[in-house]
Amino acid sequence: MSLKKHLQKHNFTYFISNLFSHNKISNGVKKAFEIGKFVSLKHCNVFGSLHNKIIIGEHSTLHNVSICIKGNNNIIRICENNEITDSEIVIVGNNCLIEIGKKCSIHNSRLYCGDYNKSLKIGDDCLIGFGTTIMTYDAHSIININGEKINQAGNILICNHVWLASNVTVLCGAVINENSVGGAGSFLKNKTIPLGSVFVGNGRIIKTNINWER
Repeated sequence: MSLKKHLQKHNFTYFISNLFSHNKISNGVKKAFEIGKFVSLKHCNVFGSLHNKIIIGEHSTLHNVSICIKGNNNIIRICENNEITDSEIVIVGNNCLIEIGKKCSIHNSRLYCGDYNKSLKIGDDCLIGFGTTIMTYDAHSIININGEKINQAGNILICNHVWLASNVTVLCGAVINENSVGGAGSFLKNKTIPLGSVFVGNGRIIKTNINWER
């Protein structure tokens, strides 16, 4: 069954003209989509295989976004009222999860989750700035003299109401607690940022007990 017929069967007729007029959707994800009402999807490329899920909540906007899943039993869940533009959302592996909460703004950023049983979670009301990369794994393995991989993947958790400014890099093992701010160009790996903190550079905290507004 084609993706178009699949959407018609499940009463997504209001979405069909938008979906096929402005986007490239591979046949491999024809049964993977769960799409809420009033979603705007324009100039997007979506590639994947069977046995995965892509869930887009109602009133979300995705413009010029590439979504790719390689592997099985993976989930990309984008909740309600999100705005994502000029970005990449990629899973490479099995049993992995990328989850974006409600009312987030993500612009010109890269979200990569890979390996096995790993998760990249972003809470509600987050702001992800231009040029930011969030990645649970390294692109290539580093092997020691005993043949063991030493750069293991790790989960990433970004809690509610976090602002990452431009060109921030967040790698495996990072936890950023609520109301925190990542300064432009900062780098974070295997560190936890406390509630209401500003961090810069290599995860150095320069202010605490703060909050921020859009």
